[in-house]
Amino acid sequence: MTIQQDVASTWHDAIIELFELDLSGLTGNANDQYYFANQLMPDNSKVQWKSKVYEPLPIEASGFERTTKGQLPQPELTVSNAFGSLAAAVNSLNDLVGAKVTRRRTLLKYLDNGSFPDPSQEFPEDEFYIERKVAESSLSITWSLASKIDLEGLKLPKRIITQNYCLWKYRGTECGYTGPAVSNEFDQPISIGGSSSPEGAAYIAAYEAFKTAETALATAEAKKNNLLGQKEAACDPNAADVEQTLFVFKKGGTHDYTFAIQDGDGNTIVALWDGVAVDVNAPKPQYRPNFKQRTNRGPGSKNNGTGAAYTVANYVPAPGGGVTKTELPFSTSTFAIKDYDGAAILFIGGAIVPQRTGTFGYDTGDPVSAGFAPMRSMAKLDYNNTNCSSLTSQYNAAVSAYDAAKAAYDAAKSALDGAFAALPVDDEVLKRDQCGKRLQSCRLRFGATGSLPFGGFPGANLTR
Repeated sequence: MTIQQDVASTWHDAIIELFELDLSGLTGNANDQYYFANQLMPDNSKVQWKSKVYEPLPIEASGFERTTKGQLPQPELTVSNAFGSLAAAVNSLNDLVGAKVTRRRTLLKYLDNGSFPDPSQEFPEDEFYIERKVAESSLSITWSLASKIDLEGLKLPKRIITQNYCLWKYRGTECGYTGPAVSNEFDQPISIGGSSSPEGAAYIAAYEAFKTAETALATAEAKKNNLLGQKEAACDPNAADVEQTLFVFKKGGTHDYTFAIQDGDGNTIVALWDGVAVDVNAPKPQYRPNFKQRTNRGPGSKNNGTGAAYTVANYVPAPGGGVTKTELPFSTSTFAIKDYDGAAILFIGGAIVPQRTGTFGYDTGDPVSAGFAPMRSMAKLDYNNTNCSSLTSQYNAAVSAYDAAKAAYDAAKSALDGAFAALPVDDEVLKRDQCGKRLQSCRLRFGATGSLPFGGFPGANLTR
């Protein structure tokens, strides 16, 4: 039983409050941590929890309740000071302001020395910091506690966000964009209006060549990825093409009985191909049930069942002469049905057995039901993956085209970076390199389909 189930019941063990006082932030000593409890165990021993021993000390804590009004709780903690045990620390460490106080709660039985020790069973812990000393006397000391956010005077949200407008400095640390000049503040391409220097003109030409290479690379990548999916599907050793589909439920054709019978859950009862039972559940089956077939018989409104089902009767010689008829137990693997022409089909163990032609042998027995299971055609499978070779060749060609496009893109990007670095500081290209502070402005710089870096555009609304 968990602690949540315990408190939901009509009775549960006492809730034990445990307090941890962490002075390490004030003293710089990681071992300055103290553990207190307001209780003793029933045998007067000290409380133990998670391998820590909690010293008994009268403590009164209040104000930990949380509300939905948005205001954080500001608890108060009153500790006994009857023997001056805390006075020295309070006086030497600025009333312990800034010390961390953690309140833990669990049930008596889950303590280390309880009846069912389990250190994982506890309520959510409360973590606060001493904000100020409220009162001190010879009997007690009272502190006001606050959360870390309250203690530091933080306000949330810490930065006000305006809808649809970026507050970061363009090309600053938070913006994160260090690429080439792309557009002006109206999101118009830099090439509009030309340039005042040969270096600017060279940059514009390099940028246009880069965009052409970027488009070619995206097209080549899309084609490569598309062919990769097709190749993997066609070359999957467990995938198969349908070589032939048959449904034979009468004698006299070029094929013998070929069909599958399934139960109501879709499990195959019998599967035949040319009158021979086949396995459709093997890891790579050579045959599988295909589509439902209308027979105008059987269960349901779709009329795709086998029709009436019968037991299989076995006619054997009687000890004193004559014939003895034995009805075999009816099951999903031993039964009899009749085909379209009324000829009996007898199954024993899922395989067809010959119908008797003389006095002895197997024949239809008593009828069991007027309708039987659904029927399906059978598909013969081919694992040769005939499309694999063709798609592999196409994919390899696409990979080569992608590699060439990537090399052209890298060369264009290098040329663009060089042209950008060569721009004079007063060139018109640099002057027009301004961000529109809108989401579209970010997209133009970081890519139309790529994701923006965190902080690239702190929009306040959903973007569609």
